[in-house]
Amino acid sequence: AQSEAMEVPNVENLLDYVFTPGEGDFNLTPSMQEYKKLQRVMKVMINFYKRGADTKGKQLETLREEIQKLVTDEQMILDQIKELDQFPPFHPKKQEYDAQLEDELAKLRDLKVQFAGKEAGFKELHDWSLKIVDTVEWLGRQLEAYCNQNLKTELAVEPGSAQVTVEQFKIFKRGLDEITFNLQESQDFFNASLDGRLRQFHQLEKCMIEAQLQAIRKYPESNLRRKHVEEELVKDLEYVSNNMKEDPKVILHRERMRDMHVDFFALLKWQREKLLRMPWDEPAFVTGNVEEVKTFLEEQKDQVDRPADDSHAGSAAAVAAMQATPALQKTAPAPAPAAEESVCPVVHIPKKAAAPAASNAEGDLKIHRLYDNEKHPSLVFDEEK
Repeated sequence: AQSEAMEVPNVENLLDYVFTPGEGDFNLTPSMQEYKKLQRVMKVMINFYKRGADTKGKQLETLREEIQKLVTDEQMILDQIKELDQFPPFHPKKQEYDAQLEDELAKLRDLKVQFAGKEAGFKELHDWSLKIVDTVEWLGRQLEAYCNQNLKTELAVEPGSAQVTVEQFKIFKRGLDEITFNLQESQDFFNASLDGRLRQFHQLEKCMIEAQLQAIRKYPESNLRRKHVEEELVKDLEYVSNNMKEDPKVILHRERMRDMHVDFFALLKWQREKLLRMPWDEPAFVTGNVEEVKTFLEEQKDQVDRPADDSHAGSAAAVAAMQATPALQKTAPAPAPAAEESVCPVVHIPKKAAAPAASNAEGDLKIHRLYDNEKHPSLVFDEEK
C-alpha cells in the first residue's frame, strides 16, 4: 500500500474517498472490495502522519528563524556597546545607554537559552515523527499479508516487505505502541460521540457557561469586567453549541470516522502482535542479532510507549468527568433537546471523580481536541501531485 500525494479539500471528501468503491470494484469479490477499501484507509493514514511530520518540521524551522533573529539583535546590541565605549563613562547619558543596553542584552540572552532548549525539544519531536512515518509506511507494506490471512485473499506479497534490522525492529515496536495508544483514544472519542457520552459532557460545559452568564448579567452593562467576560463566554457558548448539533449528516460523519479507525486498528493490532512474536516465530525476518531483539523485548515487557508529546490527550479532569458520565444505550443519538429544556444534569456528577484507569479501545473515554473541528487541518490533504 504505497502512499501518494492526495488532494482532498475537507474531511467529508476524504471519507467519501475511503468509503466509495472505485471504478470496477463492484465486479470484485467482497474480500477484494474490502482490500481495496483498506488500501484507501492506509493511504489516508500514511498521509496523515506525513502531514504531522511536515508540521513539526515547519515548527522547528520557524523556531530556528526566531533564534537567528535573536542572534542578529544580540550582535546589534554588542555593536552599540562597542561604539559607546569610546565615550567618557562619567557622562549621564552614556550611563543611561549602557544600563539600558546591558539590561536588554541580559534579557535577550535569557531568551536565547529558553529558545535553545525548545529547539532541542522540537528537533527531537520532528526526528521521531519521521520515524513514525517510516513505521506506518512499513505497516502499509504488510497489508497484502494481512488480507491473505484475515480475508482469505491470494494477493502477491512484496518480497522482503516484512524484513527488519535490529534497529528498525526497536523503532517500529515503539512506533506501533504510540500509534496504538493514540488510536485507542480516537476510538474512545468516536464511540462516545455516538453513544451519548460526548453530548452529556458538552451539555455540562454549556450549563457552566450559561450559569456564569446568568451571574454576570446581574451587573450593569457598563461594567468593564462584565463586558470582557461576557464576550469570552458567549464565544465559548457558540463553540460548544455548534459541537452539540446532531443530524443524520453529523452522525454519518462520526460513524465513518469511527469505522475508518476500526479498520486501521485491526491491521495495526495484527501487525503489532506479529512483530512481538517475530524473533521466535519468524526469526529469519530479523536481519542481525535476533537474541538482542529478544532481550530488548524482555526488557520492554508490559511497557507501552506513550506519545512523545501529549497534544492528543485530554486533561485528567476531563477524563475523570467523562468516566463519571454514564454511557447511554449504544444507539443513534437522541434528537437535540427542546428549546425549553434548561435543567442541567449536574447532580449525577461527583464533585471529586476517581482517578481514571488506563484507556482502552472499548472502555474508558479520553476527550481530546484532535477531532473537535470536523475540518481539522491535520486531516486535510492538499499536497501537490
